[in-house]
Amino acid sequence: MSNSLYYFPTNREDILLILSSINFNFKNTPLNIKVAMGPKQIPYQFNGSIGPNEVMALSGHEKNFPVLIASETKIKKGNLNLSDIHHLVFRSQQEMDDFKFRAIAEFDTESIKSLVNPALFESFAKQEKKMTMIQLQNTENYKCHIVSGLLNLLHVARWKGYDLTTFDHFFQRDENSIRSLIELILDLSGSTYQKNYLTLAIIQTILENGKLSSASLLENIKNKWLDLWAEEAPPSDEMVWFRYMNSIINSTQALNLDKLTDEGGSVFLRAATLLIMSDDLNILKSFNDQSPNIGLKVLNYAAFLIGLKSPLYRRSWVDKKDSVYLLEEFASAVESKRLGKLIQPLKKALYLSQGTFVKFSEVNGTKISVYHIKQSYYRTVLEDNKKQPDSVDVWIFDKQMKRYYVDWVSNPNDEEIEKLVKLFDKVN
Repeated sequence: MSNSLYYFPTNREDILLILSSINFNFKNTPLNIKVAMGPKQIPYQFNGSIGPNEVMALSGHEKNFPVLIASETKIKKGNLNLSDIHHLVFRSQQEMDDFKFRAIAEFDTESIKSLVNPALFESFAKQEKKMTMIQLQNTENYKCHIVSGLLNLLHVARWKGYDLTTFDHFFQRDENSIRSLIELILDLSGSTYQKNYLTLAIIQTILENGKLSSASLLENIKNKWLDLWAEEAPPSDEMVWFRYMNSIINSTQALNLDKLTDEGGSVFLRAATLLIMSDDLNILKSFNDQSPNIGLKVLNYAAFLIGLKSPLYRRSWVDKKDSVYLLEEFASAVESKRLGKLIQPLKKALYLSQGTFVKFSEVNGTKISVYHIKQSYYRTVLEDNKKQPDSVDVWIFDKQMKRYYVDWVSNPNDEEIEKLVKLFDKVN
């Protein structure tokens, strides 16, 4: 085992939460979890071995055995990305099998490389390492909810295709743009929303309660909305919307999907209508399949709001597995509150979501993703944003995506990708 690797000690139960999170934050997490910390409250990593006392501190009980996360770099800024993990280390083949064969919806335990190395769990030092198990504070960090909402936008792009006009509207400084909704979530005081209390009530209710029945969700939103208005009279059009939603839930009126267009009314209220009636994204897709007249803005807003119900670590691995690197970028941008950093990776992601992710390759540090675009051709996308010289015409530069790509008639194999990367690197 190479000494160039760093090991972060955890256990069977907590590793599943860390892996399901895609981007785990040691400083600010909603999860109730204990982690190993070193001096100065930084994640504890070592490149030697771990002692028996530390193993006991990690485990708690026999079935919750210790696990080591191996990475080539130290955990920086309190964040651990799934893509940073080189492999997992176990004490025995039995413990590794127990981990791999424990099926959970949020992560595929067989998708990550694992090794057995009992020597790493036996102390070679005379003194124990300076490791302390710290109970992380269960903070109201809604970053994972926001990233879950953004993940849903990728799924909508797969249904409907990419639309640049709609995307630009997402990040305008409009009161009900998705950018403004994200800013509201990051600062739930609502100070910038003046008296748009319905938007505030909807967002707060989703984040506080997660998934509820349609009737309970509407009732909770209305109660919070009335509390926000206090002694003032709420707007009549919003009262009408509540009566309309009650009649749909009580089956005294049918939901007319064809009227949920982007024109002639509130896009946000129409999106909220779909939110109330959709327990999850599958139901929203069913509505989309039933009516081609649902507006693209309405559909995307509804998808984002539905995503807020479930934090990323509770989303199924099927939803997440093809977008890991993008979700890590999203999480980093939201964590830093630099929403401008979301625009380019999200634009790229929505564009590529029209296709199907095939595989990821790395050649000499150059990262390549392969997509099957519109079921007709394959596109290799260069993830590293390098400057391409004019002398190479194999790689095409997409000005909108700010990425280089090459299209193929058939799925390129590893040897073809390696030759392609070498051709690029040769002139850079």
